[in-house]
Amino acid sequence: GRGLLLPCSTMFTLFPGKASTKSLRGSELELSTDRLNFVLWNDAMTQDLHGNADQVAELVHRSGEVLARCNREGFPHIAHKTTPSQTGSDQDFIHGGPDGTQLHTMINNVTTLATASVVANRPDLGAVAQEHLLVFFLDPQTGMNPRLTFPDGKPTDLVEFYDLPRLLDSIALIQDELSGDFRSALKGWFSAFLDRVDDIKSHYHPSATGLAGGAYDVLRMGLATWLGRSEIVKDQAAEVQGRLEQAIKADGRTLLPVGLQMDALAVSAELASRAGVDLWGHKTRTGGGSLINAVQALVTDANNKGQAPQLYDRTIKLAQRHAARN
Repeated sequence: GRGLLLPCSTMFTLFPGKASTKSLRGSELELSTDRLNFVLWNDAMTQDLHGNADQVAELVHRSGEVLARCNREGFPHIAHKTTPSQTGSDQDFIHGGPDGTQLHTMINNVTTLATASVVANRPDLGAVAQEHLLVFFLDPQTGMNPRLTFPDGKPTDLVEFYDLPRLLDSIALIQDELSGDFRSALKGWFSAFLDRVDDIKSHYHPSATGLAGGAYDVLRMGLATWLGRSEIVKDQAAEVQGRLEQAIKADGRTLLPVGLQMDALAVSAELASRAGVDLWGHKTRTGGGSLINAVQALVTDANNKGQAPQLYDRTIKLAQRHAARN
């Protein structure tokens, strides 16, 4: 499953009087053009895992399960199509089919293996994560093409790629275990993929409704952050400002499902802050609401009703991270 996208199930205060725990500190604000940047992960999160023996043991155990499954079934990859691809290439990702399952299995496997490699000092697990990346992205027989397809001439469903920041963070975690050539090849693949994402920007104008717009923001800003392309992060942040005007009310209500839309806005706001743009505190023209106040309103309302907020854990943690910085 997608481990980050879970509803919050505990009662809490969003903005404690003294918010300063290590796990809530923000990532480095300056983006590197030489090294792969963390998207949502940070060094403090690695340190916290290092200090939790139970979680490290669980990661190593899950890595063993991944290895056993790969020995039985092989590595996740883009399968040859049973019917001819509309683009003429078997290696184009097809949404909503077996390729989607393969994508999410690969992301989960690489995340588990890479994290365990770092916190348990198991470079052998990092090597298996690297094999996953080779098979899924770089091997000409099994790798996905770095482009987006448009079945029947319509924009593709970008929600499939909503979990990509987790993969990018995992690669950044083990980048020092990768050879220079391998790292360069991955950067080349994702740079080409970002170019294709840029090509379809007009399809996801802030005036358009639907969750795909938020997924597009996360995808474009996440790729650009990882690659150190601050100018693209700032460009998309301006689009997210427009989406905030369309989506958010002062009480935190949204036109679309609250959990996913608020999470997309929270991720976009966190990435914008890395480029020096404040989307958390941006006041909308109608009603003067802001994203951070909307999250607070949703949490307060849920607490008053004795319920869990209709928000993902990640959304709340990112809001707390912002509060700890300010």
